[in-house]
Amino acid sequence: MWRAVIFASALLSVAVFGCAHVGPPMSREQRVQALRDQAAKVSSVKGRVWVSAKSPEGSISFPADVAIDRTSVKEQKLRLAAIGPFGVTYSLLVLSGGRLTWIDYDRKTVTRVERTWHGLPVGALPELFLGICPRLEGGGKFTLKFTESESEAVLKEISGELRGRRGEVETYTVGLSEHAGPEEFGLPREIELHGVRDGKEVRVRLSWRGERIWNETVAPVAFVVPPTEF
Repeated sequence: MWRAVIFASALLSVAVFGCAHVGPPMSREQRVQALRDQAAKVSSVKGRVWVSAKSPEGSISFPADVAIDRTSVKEQKLRLAAIGPFGVTYSLLVLSGGRLTWIDYDRKTVTRVERTWHGLPVGALPELFLGICPRLEGGGKFTLKFTESESEAVLKEISGELRGRRGEVETYTVGLSEHAGPEEFGLPREIELHGVRDGKEVRVRLSWRGERIWNETVAPVAFVVPPTEF
């Protein structure tokens, strides 16, 4: 009788709390393929993040609306808009056509970057913001670290390096945590990016907040850089 009760309790514990090693162990090749399959399911996302950034230009923290378009893997697009309490955009970052444009309306400055930003690969930012395994062009190399469970393809860290135009080495690391459930494709909600170039560093932490809207069409106008008068 007691054995039956203990056995039933054990089954209930597995049902309620789950088990990290449900499936058979996966090889590294199987894990990488699972990541590619995961990435192929995400064509776009819209949501809200809390951004904390530190670079040679200064430090800043703010909430922002984000839109990412991956319908064309060769030219992924990103829009990050920092909006104040009265709906006024005071900072805007747009990646389109392979160029990253950052408009700071408070300081009245416009910064444009085409390849890397202190070691962070500009073209891969939409994927890195989502915690998706990047597809880098131009000879970029990267390595992947997975969580300890061999039955899952869950990324823990992405680290890589690029060669600058003068042959200098630029490196970056992306830490991933707080992975969501299958309804959000198992992607992380906490992303920490760290880039290094010529001894100068940039650190960006993204915390996804609230609901993320997946695979809905994002209007092309969202990725058009607005004209500025400064």
